[in-house]
Amino acid sequence: MEKYKYGTLILLATMVNLMWKEYLDKRLNVKLLSVNYKRSILFNHSYSAVNQLWGRYRLKNIASEIKRKGERIIDLTDGLEETVGENGELRWADPPEWLMESVKGSLGTYKDVVKKESEMKQFIAEEYKEKYGLEIDAASEILYCVGGAFVCDAAARLIADPGDEVLVMDPDYVTYAAQVASTGAKPVPVPLKEENGEWHFDVEALESRVNPTTRLLMMSNANNPSGFFYTEDDLKAIAELAGKYDFMVFHDQVAEEFVLDEGYKLNCIAALPGMKESAILGSSFSKMYNLHGWRTGFMVANKDFCEAAGQFQGWVNDGAVAPGIYFAHAILSDENRKERRKWVDHRCAELRKKRNYLKKRLGEIDGVIPNTCRGHYWAWPNVKSFGITSQELAEYLLKEAKLYVRPGTWYGMNGEGHFRLNFFLPMDYLEKAMNKMEEGLSKFRRERAC
Repeated sequence: MEKYKYGTLILLATMVNLMWKEYLDKRLNVKLLSVNYKRSILFNHSYSAVNQLWGRYRLKNIASEIKRKGERIIDLTDGLEETVGENGELRWADPPEWLMESVKGSLGTYKDVVKKESEMKQFIAEEYKEKYGLEIDAASEILYCVGGAFVCDAAARLIADPGDEVLVMDPDYVTYAAQVASTGAKPVPVPLKEENGEWHFDVEALESRVNPTTRLLMMSNANNPSGFFYTEDDLKAIAELAGKYDFMVFHDQVAEEFVLDEGYKLNCIAALPGMKESAILGSSFSKMYNLHGWRTGFMVANKDFCEAAGQFQGWVNDGAVAPGIYFAHAILSDENRKERRKWVDHRCAELRKKRNYLKKRLGEIDGVIPNTCRGHYWAWPNVKSFGITSQELAEYLLKEAKLYVRPGTWYGMNGEGHFRLNFFLPMDYLEKAMNKMEEGLSKFRRERAC
């Protein structure tokens, strides 16, 4: 029986890889695709069942088949606050009423948009001076962007040449390495360390990978997906290496208002001595204020880089999104200061409760090691004890428990053996999700024991 079971597993693995090869060949043989675009697909373990592109494709197809049969899925994959509609389906949550009230007279117009963009930049400069002690020239060192994702792409595209190396923390945000590969540069993963489910920076891992071809380091703070904050000493060590080897640092701090626990904070690398000229900061109002579709990102960088990025954004987007400027202006304005503070405090308190609930429930499941998300809204449990890839285990949970989760390998190979779970959801929905997680993983263990 055992021989038959493992022979079947080998056959299934071979079939999966053949399907992956067929799928990849189809994608790569599309006419007119550039070599650099193909590189962005191939950089991460081509012909591998753990490739993010292939993993998304497989899970999406499984989910579509389940829904076609009329069955309901509990979904923890997104990175947005969501509510549950009357039909049980998730939808994006709306922006707060106080914010909508502030902008309702401007939406659908271009009223004072240039003036408000200039004022918005001044508000950001004042806030960054207050929060981080960072002196910024509002007119030349801040760029309003069409979403925070643009800053990630601009950092890679405007700095890295073919043949250069770009360091990417591993695990870290899902797009960085592919964006680097699409420039012709080489993404070099820098593994973070895990101890008892908790993650932290390893300066030795970074230093051992820096060389004269290193042009850029890309990192999120708080780390996405694990939710830890870099300490001031961590950032000082990074800054020292950046100065020694003359590379830039892209510091993605879209989580800067998501601080869930007292005693923790986001340390801004640009505020360290000598780093203002070498750091590119990316941030956004989208997630804290439910502005996902309004494209409210911004960049803080030296004057020359902001100018180049602004020109690049003009080529790509032909300008900013006016409603996003109105929303950002309203968030930062003095008249909404109290409402904003109440909103952020309440939101972080609610997320802390949900974080604690998920950590408790995950810790009660045999074989799961939970983590403690300090900033943002993702649980990042360790599920290595189940003995298969996180992609395979995610597929099992979707098929058998109707629970949709993101495999850890989508965030780098050092994410293997983990899931990323969104807890920016109603509590009763999270309870259903944890019940399904427990049932699904318990069923998997029973089947493996047979």
